[in-house]
Amino acid sequence: MDILGKDCLGGLGIDELRWKSSVKPGEMLIGQYTVTDKRLISNYKRGVLGLEVRIKNQDDKEVLTLKTKILIAV
Repeated sequence: MDILGKDCLGGLGIDELRWKSSVKPGEMLIGQYTVTDKRLISNYKRGVLGLEVRIKNQDDKEVLTLKTKILIAV
């Protein structure tokens, strides 16, 4: 499943967005996505995923965190 590509039908909002450090041009960023919730919706052809996102820079310093929900094709 390509949850951030062809299987993603749209975002349902962002919660708890935190910029923990500034990011400068040229920095390498690495993202980690953790599924925190999942549920099928009415027709069982779509679902909602809850994700926790953590972004770190090349020094392994956390620069951004957020929680989001996305609509996906099942």
